[in-house]
Amino acid sequence: MGHVAHRLYSTASKTAISTAHLTQFPPREAIVRQAGKVVFDAQSWAALQPPPPSALTAFSHRIGLGSILTSPDTIRRACTHKSFVNLHTKYYPSSPPPQRMPTL
Repeated sequence: MGHVAHRLYSTASKTAISTAHLTQFPPREAIVRQAGKVVFDAQSWAALQPPPPSALTAFSHRIGLGSILTSPDTIRRACTHKSFVNLHTKYYPSSPPPQRMPTL
């Protein structure tokens, strides 16, 4: 092993992060069987991930409603489309569906 490779390896080993706290990846709800093969469906997995509260707050400020929509939960409810509720129910049948704002 050359000096550069050894230095890179030793630096990387010092910055390694334990993955023990992470859930199993890929999650079973993102694995699809197609033509006898097991395929990871990244789009389904990404669609099921909740946005971080900071992204929701930033969104409300970008659209000029930061002073009105102050809670990330309120913003999430306002932005939840009924098609997501169906997708959530399909992949997580035992958990309660996300709340939506009532339509006027």
